[in-house]
Amino acid sequence: VLTRARWQARQGFRLATRRLTIRPFREDDAPALVHMAVPEVARNMSRIPPVWSEAGAVAFIAESAFRGVPGFRLAIECNGFCIGGLGLGGSPVGIAYFLAPEYWGRGLATEALSAFLTSTFDRFPLSRLEADHFEDNPVSGAILRKFGFKETGRQLGVSKARLEPAPVITYAVTRETLKVQP
Repeated sequence: VLTRARWQARQGFRLATRRLTIRPFREDDAPALVHMAVPEVARNMSRIPPVWSEAGAVAFIAESAFRGVPGFRLAIECNGFCIGGLGLGGSPVGIAYFLAPEYWGRGLATEALSAFLTSTFDRFPLSRLEADHFEDNPVSGAILRKFGFKETGRQLGVSKARLEPAPVITYAVTRETLKVQP
C-alpha cells in the first residue's frame, strides 16, 4: 500500500529560490560541513561539534535522509556549493537552520526559511512549528520573528560546542500565523 508518507518520501524534498537550492544532503557535502563547524556556528547548534571530522559529517548526512515525514535535514546550496542546512524534527516538531559565517548578512537564511516553512506546512499535516535560539544569538530570533514566530518561553539549552548549558529563547508559529516573506 502506498501511504502518503511513502509517496512523499519517493518525491524527495527539493526547493529552489532566487539564489538558493534546498535539497537533500549528499556525501560530497561533508567537506563543506567540516568547514562550517567553526565556533560561531557550532555554539549556536545543539548537534554540531566545534571540531567535525569528515567521518562525523558523513554520519550526520546519513542520519539526515528525507523519508517523507519530519525527522530530516536538508542542505542549503548557493552557486553549486553547500553553505548551510535546515532541519525539521523532534517532538514537538521544530525547525533548525545554520549558514556558514561568510554567508551571513545577505538575507539567505530568510530566503531559505521562506521557502522551507511554506513547503513544510504544505507537505505535512502540522498545525504548529517550534524553534529556539541561544540568547546570545539575537539575529536568529529576529529572523524567526519575521515569519511570525512568537516567544513561548525561556530555558537552558545545550550545545556540543558550549562548556555548559546556556539560556535559550523558545518560539512557535502556527499555520495560520506564519508570515510568508517575499
